[in-house]
Amino acid sequence: MMLELMENTTKQESIVRNHAPLDKTLFLLRQSSAPTRVFKEFVIQIVRKKLDTCDLDMVIDQRVLCSNGFGTSVDLYLPQIKLGIEICCPTQIDIPAPHESIQRTSVRDVLLQIRDTDYFPLQMDASGSYEEFMQSIDDCIALIQDEISRRKQLGTFGARLDKKKEYANYYQEKHAIIVADNVIFPSIETVIETLCSDASHVNTQSFIIPDSMRRTYGSRYCLWFPRLTVGGHDMVRRGWNTWLSEDGNRIHEWKQENNNNDETTSIGDNPGCLRVTFAETLNAATMQKEYQFVGVFRPISSSMNGYLHHYQRIETTFPIILNS
Repeated sequence: MMLELMENTTKQESIVRNHAPLDKTLFLLRQSSAPTRVFKEFVIQIVRKKLDTCDLDMVIDQRVLCSNGFGTSVDLYLPQIKLGIEICCPTQIDIPAPHESIQRTSVRDVLLQIRDTDYFPLQMDASGSYEEFMQSIDDCIALIQDEISRRKQLGTFGARLDKKKEYANYYQEKHAIIVADNVIFPSIETVIETLCSDASHVNTQSFIIPDSMRRTYGSRYCLWFPRLTVGGHDMVRRGWNTWLSEDGNRIHEWKQENNNNDETTSIGDNPGCLRVTFAETLNAATMQKEYQFVGVFRPISSSMNGYLHHYQRIETTFPIILNS
């Protein structure tokens, strides 16, 4: 028994010596009881190094909306070639299902998610031998490189994501605001200045019809700044709990308590107006409020009553109102 143990140790030391530094660390992580998250993060580092390209965007823990309506994630997503990489850790005896359920989801996760039909999954399986796992990584890298070459030849290789979009510069030459822009606004004032070219009469109410919007559309549209959550978790504001559906296409309001300050009646001339909606979220780093466009929502009149409201998204874009 002791002799067998010594032989195994010698064999492992030989394997470590014969691999590159990153591979050595991965080998040691694989032999240890490192958390799944740590192991996956290190595998992603190896993938980055082996690909060795600055032209390729990589999104870690990409949110995925499955055909059954539930939200899941893929470990590494390459949006320009629409490939996803799922890493099966050595501690898992069986290869997991392609997607595992996510317990908590943010509004931004919903807005940035992809559908499970929009990408092709690759799997790196670490449940076998170390050599087999390294081969699975190399096989995935080869497939990725082939797909990059194929798409570049066809002219279908996607443009890089804009990592940081400053709203003021980004919308200077734009004619509309789009959900996919993924632009964050620091305040309600900056939303109104950008979208409506109008900073007058700005207040902090959840419902606003700026003067330029009223001149252009009458009372057909209003700006709405709800404090949204996902999945119905409490996010109460003035007695209303407001949440976004997992697919981003519906907003639901539930009146949690009696409150005379009912903002749903604040647009008195047209309570059924279409709502150009910017979700209020909290920046985890700065703990400051931020606002992001989530679409144009229409009240579902048949479902509106005193305590429960539903809204359907009808547009993911809205034109910018230029100075007249």
